[in-house]
Amino acid sequence: MEWSELVARTAEAAGCTLDEATRLLMAFSTVLTQSLEQEDKVALHPGVGAFVVKETGGEPLSQHRPQITKRQRTVMFKASNDLKKRMRQSDEEYLAMLEKLGAWKQVEQLRRAESKKECTA
Repeated sequence: MEWSELVARTAEAAGCTLDEATRLLMAFSTVLTQSLEQEDKVALHPGVGAFVVKETGGEPLSQHRPQITKRQRTVMFKASNDLKKRMRQSDEEYLAMLEKLGAWKQVEQLRRAESKKECTA
């Protein structure tokens, strides 16, 4: 997904303007970046996952020729078990889960999108 589509979908889901959605996503990006610089983990919504900072390098590659290696920090995304399960389940199972959680707006949007697909097919 490209940035413009992310902004548009965020605006639609939040019921706000494109400018408000852009500011929201920019603020989120800034907070996420600053937090990862200072901490090792930033958790997202419980059903999504977390960004985790891992350190690599710093160990000599060979005991015979000690080398000075540069330690590097890299960011990885660790998906939650719920997200992993979602990637494996059907759309109907996902809609049932959303209904149980009380996410009626998302369920209605997804059902409308499905019916539009069926009409055009």
